[in-house]
Parts: sequence; structure tokens; C-alpha cells
Amino acid sequence: MSVETPRDSTSNNARDVFGTLFQARDITVHYINGAISDVSDDSERTFDLLVPPSYVDRDEPRADAQRIIDEDPSASTMLTVSSKIQGGGTTAFGLKLLHDGFERDRARFPGGHVLVDLVREDPWMAVGRLLRLMDIPEEDIPATLEWRIQKLHQSPRWRSGIAVMVDSPGNFTDVRLFLATSPGSLTVVAGPQDFDLRTLGRDDRRLLRHVQWRSIQLDALSDEDATTMFRLRSDLAPSRPREWAMVADFVAAAGGNPGLIADYAFDIHVERQCGAPDPLATAHRNHFGSSAVPGRRPRDRVDFAGLDDGQRALAVRLAGLPDVDFGFDLAEALMADSAGPQDVRAGLGILAERGVLDTIVTGPEPRFRFITRSMRSTFTPDTEKRLDTPQRTLTHYYEIGYAAHRKLMPGRWLQVELDGRSAFPDSARAARSFASIDEARQALTPERQTLVKVVIDAVAAGHFAMAAELCEVLWPFWFHSGWFTDMVDAQAPVLRATLDTHRLEPARLSRLCVQTAIAYRRDRNPTDARLQAERALELAQGEHPLVVLTAHDALGDVEIDAEEYDAAIGHFAEARRIAEGLDPVDLRALHIMERKEGVAHRRAGRPAEAESLLLHAKGLLAEGDHQNHARTGTALGDLRRDQARFEEALESYDGAIDRHRLLGDLRRVGDVYVLRADVNQARDAVASRADLERALEAYEAANAERDAADVRERLAG
Repeated sequence: MSVETPRDSTSNNARDVFGTLFQARDITVHYINGAISDVSDDSERTFDLLVPPSYVDRDEPRADAQRIIDEDPSASTMLTVSSKIQGGGTTAFGLKLLHDGFERDRARFPGGHVLVDLVREDPWMAVGRLLRLMDIPEEDIPATLEWRIQKLHQSPRWRSGIAVMVDSPGNFTDVRLFLATSPGSLTVVAGPQDFDLRTLGRDDRRLLRHVQWRSIQLDALSDEDATTMFRLRSDLAPSRPREWAMVADFVAAAGGNPGLIADYAFDIHVERQCGAPDPLATAHRNHFGSSAVPGRRPRDRVDFAGLDDGQRALAVRLAGLPDVDFGFDLAEALMADSAGPQDVRAGLGILAERGVLDTIVTGPEPRFRFITRSMRSTFTPDTEKRLDTPQRTLTHYYEIGYAAHRKLMPGRWLQVELDGRSAFPDSARAARSFASIDEARQALTPERQTLVKVVIDAVAAGHFAMAAELCEVLWPFWFHSGWFTDMVDAQAPVLRATLDTHRLEPARLSRLCVQTAIAYRRDRNPTDARLQAERALELAQGEHPLVVLTAHDALGDVEIDAEEYDAAIGHFAEARRIAEGLDPVDLRALHIMERKEGVAHRRAGRPAEAESLLLHAKGLLAEGDHQNHARTGTALGDLRRDQARFEEALESYDGAIDRHRLLGDLRRVGDVYVLRADVNQARDAVASRADLERALEAYEAANAERDAADVRERLAG
């Protein structure tokens, strides 16, 4: 890859990219071009979306589309590209439009070019990923779904004039999320059907009054164009009548469908790769010979890509997964009843070699994903295993999540421990263990996007209890990583599908509402945080005391944020009474409530009450509970600072820093160093500056850019 300038770089989970063509595994949302201040320099601007395929047809509709785009360069234009043919080439057409426009005028869209593939990406996840690719720091990406889209539409690059392609939206609501309405913007919507204006609501119609909306419908290819496309895509140069006759058979069978032509051409590439002396003749015999399977499309052939029975069985089982990347361990778990680990690994290598899977190297071991969505649909799951694969997948991630939960947040109760009911087998909670916190985090970090998609697909398949339990055990991982967007992306579909139904027990729903309230508090969204916490308390009534306690805790946190200290103290005190009434007493729960009650008293100006509660709470903690030791150390440090007992405050902060480091929670390490700097500011300017420098180092390591910027400003002053 050629390296240009770091300001043109965008980070993704495959590698860093600097201004050149990039195509990799599951990058379904793409952002290109440098900062707005650089867009006048055409030499630094490249087209970094997927390259449009060789294009030899449809000159007339492309000319029509270009006239529409050029009609009013200062307007916002939405162009829908549809086809009645499945595989009719709308994606390729849209990419070609963007690419040709870029070649003609590289300064036309200062905000860059964006592709959103809504077949392979959940819309709300797509918004979050797009914000990351537009250099929005993780901490500034809202967990609140509605706030997330507002942030996207208000971002400088989006408003500067941007070209967006929305591929395969399910409805106009999906389109609206990504509709660019600023002057000079273009939104290309590619899919099998156009939208009926009569079905749109009032708000959608009002929005479209500010958009120039045009449509293009693609028809089947002519025989001449289909023949040219087939030859180019298959790298054939037929010269003899026999070869031309075979080409004509493929073209006739495709019926002008570009997707089928591409499939037929791909099969010839496969035969060539497999060593066939005459790839065209071999592919022709497979499709049209006496042994061909009637009615099968190109990629539905039994002998696809020359796979043996074991390799095909592996591909079929993998096709039952959500359309995400996966590692060796999941593939081995899925095939445990029919193939050993070495056979699975060898099979994955063959599938990657034959163009079925894409290989992604981001860590010590590669990960895989079906190279296209149509490739995945080729391998129809066996009827008897269709339901088995999602359940095995959920169990696999639950095993990892449960073990990580126990290492990252020991002592935190889980619903299965209260009622003994679980959608997962008992063996899943004993299947894994981690020797350290780092090991637990490293096991889950490569699975970040996969975990969310697995939960979303589980809800769509009706596995509500499994999805909810997986969210519950993943909470410490999301929490300590600061990935509240992931938590909401996963939990929101669970809550939408189960609230006000009998699909999940109220206690489990209450826990999910508590976790969502915490995410909204992180957004500084007090209204939604309070709604979720109040709903959690409502659902908790009549449930196990720990469920009620946790809901009171969540609502008390919301009230502290609102500076309603006496109301918060009331909820924490009630939760403390619940903890004291348990048999045996839950010392961890009792500690948390006493600590929070003490913090509320300190903020309300009652230091004596605060000190009594905080000191007693500190004595209740188990040594391995690093999270609560850290929080108690911070709370005591704050109290000692208020009391002008500065050396004791610094000592308490130091203990909190050590505990946060053990958890890998570098953002909170930075927070506590800032508190140290505040204590030292009037006493020792050199020490205060050193604390700020350590805070900056921690924030930068945690990608907490907003906090890092605040510290840089203080250091500069």
C-alpha cells in the first residue's frame, strides 16, 4: 500500500489505511478523504470504496443518472436505483456512479464517499461504525440511538457535502438514517425496489421536500452486453465456434441477469484455480451436461469449488452463523460432533483458498467471513441443523462471557444464581476460565462487533432468553471497555421484543433496563436514564430482593446526577436495608449502597455522615473486588480533599489508580490522576503537572480524546 499523509488515514479493525484503495472482509461502512481543511488538495483525494466491477453496459441509464446528479450541484439529491431482477446490478451501478463522478470532479463532495451495506450491517450499528470511521472518539459516540444519528447528521464532514450510497435498505426508515440533506450532497439508494410515496408518513414527506428525488430503473442486460460482461469477468478470449457456443449457453441461461453472469464467470475462475485444463468446458459440463443438477443456480452446485463432503459440510454449518466474522474456536465448537480441530482448521484454509471465505489477519490468529452475502446464501443450512447452529453459537459466546464476567467483576450477582433458571446448560458456566483479567479481555476484544450481531440475530430468531443472558454476562466487558454503544445496540432489540410481553421474566428485564440506564447516564441523558431506572424498579417489584436493590441503586445514581441528593439517599438507604436483610448478608451489595449513600451525603455537605458510611463500607470489601476498592478509594480521596487532609487524599487516590490499572480501565486511571492534580495544584505545581501528564498518557491509551483534550488545554495554560 502506498502511504500518503496520516491525516487521510482511517482506522478499522483490519489495519490502518492511508488514502489508497482498500477492500477487506466486513468493512460494510466506509469513510474516505481527509479533513475538510485538506479537501482543496486534489492530489490527496482518492476513491476508497469498493472498486466498481468492469462495467461495459447500461450507458444510457448511467448518462441519465449523471444528468440528474449534475442538475443542481447546490441541492441535496436522492437517486433511487432499482431493478425488478434479483441480482440486477444496482450495487455495481451505484458504485460506478460514485466512482465516475469522483474521477470527473474530486472536489465535488468535500465530506467524502460513504457506503452502507444494510444486508450485512444492522442500521444502528452502521451509524456507530460510521461515526468511528469519521474520527469521532468512542467516548463521544452516544449510546442513545436517536442521539447517535443526530451526531452523525450534525458532524462537520456530513454537513460539508457528502456522497452516500445506501445498499439494500429494507424500508424508507433505513434510508432516512443516512439521507444526506445538506447542500451539495448525494444519496444513492440501491435495491430491488423503489419506494412508494403514498406509504410515507408526514415527517418523511416533509423531509423529502428539501431533497431532489429522482429514480432510475435497470432492465435486463442485452445479449451483447451480457456476453461482453461474461468474457471480462471470466477472463476468457473465445476464438473457436465451440467456445463461442458455450459462452452463448451461459449468456442465455443468465437471461440478462448481471448477478448470474458474475456467478457463472466466478465458476470458471474456480475451475481454473482447481487446475482444470479447460475451465470453460469444465464449468459448462457442470451446468449443462448430463450430470448437471436441474434447477440449480451456479453457486448451488453440489460440487461447488471442488469441495469434498467435509469441506462443504463445514461451509454449510458456517452459513447458519450471523453474517459476521468468526475465529477458529467458534468453527471448532460448531463442528465438534463431526470433525476434529485440525480438520476444521484445514477446511477453513481450503474455503479461503477457493474464494468462499475471506481471511482477516488482525491478531495472533486469523478470522474468517463469507466473502460476499450471496456466497453465504449458497450454502443452505441443513434442515435438522438450522436451529442447532445459532444455539451452539450463543452457547459458545456465553461460555466465554460467563468466565470473563467472573474475572472482570467477581461478586456481581447473575439472575441464574437467584432463581436457578437459565437458557444455557449448567456445563456452559464451567466450560471456561481465565487466569487473569487481561486474558479475559483479550478473549472478547476480537469479538466486539460479532457479539452484538449474535445478540441481534438471536432476537430475530426468537431466542430471547439466551440473548438476554448473554447481555447480562457481557456487561463487565462492555462497561470496563467503555463500549456503551455496543451494550445498547445489543440490548435495545431485546427490550423492544420483550417488554410488555411474557417472553422474559420481569427480573431479567429489570437488569437490562438498569444496564441501559447506566449507558444513558454516560451520555448525560438524564431523561432516558430516569425512564429506564424507573422501569427497572417497576419490573423489580415482587422479585428477588437483589433485583429490587439493584433497581433502587440505578435510580439513586440518576438522582445524584440531578443533584437530588436527599432523594438519592432515600433509594440507597432502602437498598442498604434490603442488603442487610438478606440471609446471608450480601456484603458486596451492602458495601456499594453504603458507599453511594456516603457519596450523596458528602455532596449534600454532610461530611460526618459521609465519613462514617465510607469507612464502614471499605471494611466490607473482599480483596479481589478491584472495581469497588477503586471506587471507594476515589470517594474517600474526595472526602479527604474536602477536609483539607491532602496527604490522605493522595494516598486514597493512589490506591484507586492501582486497582483501575489491574482492571485495564485506563480512562478511570486518567480521571483519578486529574483529581490528584487538583489536590496538588495549590501545594506543588511540579507534582500537579506530573499528575496531568500521567492522566494524559492514560486517556490517550484509552482513546478518551475529549478528556485528553481537556488535559492538554490545562497543560498548555
